Amino acid sequence: PLKWQNEKALYEKLKDNTDLIETGTEVEAFFEAKQNSPTGALSSIEEAKTQALIPEIAEANNLSQLLTIKEQLTAQLIAADTLVDSTATQQEMDSWQTVTSGISQSIATVNTQLTQLYQTIDAARLQQVEQVTAANTSTAVNVQIEDNLKLLNDIYLSTVALDVDTFTANQLTDLYYLAFQCPLSGGQAVYRARSLLALVIDTFYNDREICAAAGIAYKKEQEATSILKDTAMLFDKIRISTLPNPANAYLLLQSNIASDETFTLKVYDNMGRTIKEERVSLATKRFKLETQALPSGLYFLKLFNSAQAMYSTKFNVQH
Repeated sequence: PLKWQNEKALYEKLKDNTDLIETGTEVEAFFEAKQNSPTGALSSIEEAKTQALIPEIAEANNLSQLLTIKEQLTAQLIAADTLVDSTATQQEMDSWQTVTSGISQSIATVNTQLTQLYQTIDAARLQQVEQVTAANTSTAVNVQIEDNLKLLNDIYLSTVALDVDTFTANQLTDLYYLAFQCPLSGGQAVYRARSLLALVIDTFYNDREICAAAGIAYKKEQEATSILKDTAMLFDKIRISTLPNPANAYLLLQSNIASDETFTLKVYDNMGRTIKEERVSLATKRFKLETQALPSGLYFLKLFNSAQAMYSTKFNVQH
């Protein structure tokens, strides 16, 4: 996966600096091969995603001009209020009425033009998003990291890119699937999935533990020379396993460290809604979570200390 990401970064560097392609036949061969591979296709899709959200230069210029005109007219309307007061004559009032009416009509005209321009820009954006979506759907991928990007693109293009700020149950399940992968193997899609999830729920990710479960170890840090004294040290050392999975009547949380601190345990459904919350203690290194009342399905569990989320996992309930 790291090799794939490095090759993608090199390909994009060459695409942005075409003079570098001519530095040697090996570089040319590399660029051509990647251009005709999923790497090149996914890179083009990412670029097209960005461009879809940017109005054409002419439209952007028109938008800027109309907004400037509206700002100036609004300032004139505010200034016109200083032309009369309670001592004004009827003639002065009539004159003020004529001036403000004219300015208000001009603002209404600009607002109409802005509405039409926004509609034009939005229609163009939707058309571009539709084209990018088709390109993403038709891209054939070969490895997991490519499949992750393709899946993330599909979710983004059918939600955020279309101004949709909610996710379906299936989309949330896919986002959790991506977000709880090890970033070293899952690639950029992991972080982007976490960003999308942050729109609906604040979730903690222990990448050291997630990657360890995937067989990828971070570099070992120097071991602490003293016993665990505070929450920060506990946060770094604690490891929790959950059994059985899928659960039926209960889910057992087994900790590698005994702690006298009281934690808050929250359980979320696949829509990100909090459905269970308890105060728990790991003084005996274990806690039993009753799951008999939970309907069968996928759930997400987070353990909080007084300051922050310190553990997160997912589990299934099957009755």
